[in-house]
Amino acid sequence: MYLASDNLEGFIDAKGTNILTINSKNFKDEYSLFAATSAFIYVYQLDRDDTMFDFVLSATGIGSDNQLLFRNVTSIAADKKNDVLYINDKDMRQIYKTDVKTIINKDRTGVRKIKLLNTIGGEGKGDSNFNGNSYIEYGNNNIFVYDDEDKCIKKFSDELVYKIKYANKKLFTENEFISMTYNETFDLLYVVTSTYLILVLNGNNLNEVDQYTFGKNP
Repeated sequence: MYLASDNLEGFIDAKGTNILTINSKNFKDEYSLFAATSAFIYVYQLDRDDTMFDFVLSATGIGSDNQLLFRNVTSIAADKKNDVLYINDKDMRQIYKTDVKTIINKDRTGVRKIKLLNTIGGEGKGDSNFNGNSYIEYGNNNIFVYDDEDKCIKKFSDELVYKIKYANKKLFTENEFISMTYNETFDLLYVVTSTYLILVLNGNNLNEVDQYTFGKNP
């Protein structure tokens, strides 16, 4: 559902808000800001001169006739080169691949839409299933998904085809997962935990490259 007015209801509890920006290809000095709460995604248009902060839309779901309502969006990620937004809904056990070109590049038709392209997930034990997908990260045409129930990181192609996973129940039980960041220059995935343990994985095969505790043995 796309709301026409500047509805800020979703920001009453902004603790879990996720924010990212994507540059416009048609207007070089403008970019779109996506802010996701558990049940809303808000989009704003900004410029680099700080003269514009325009509300574009808010969404409570995606798909035709709004058949997929957001239940608990815990993370978003983007393929910024192709104007693709990935949305992680933990309670639905699903990840949505969406096209946001009409928003970012101001489609001439006036249409501004988060268009559903593909969906993956569902509860279960299969490679493409999730039981606690809590965080996603995009990098090098891949999506990395942390599952806090299965204590693993799964890697999918940008078309949401399963590739490989890194599973370490002991490590993620003793060190609560916080976030992960992909380094495009070195093809490395940095995983941050609550104990300040940093896990470094090879972005290609998810083999462990290094482990260190921040502030102790960098």
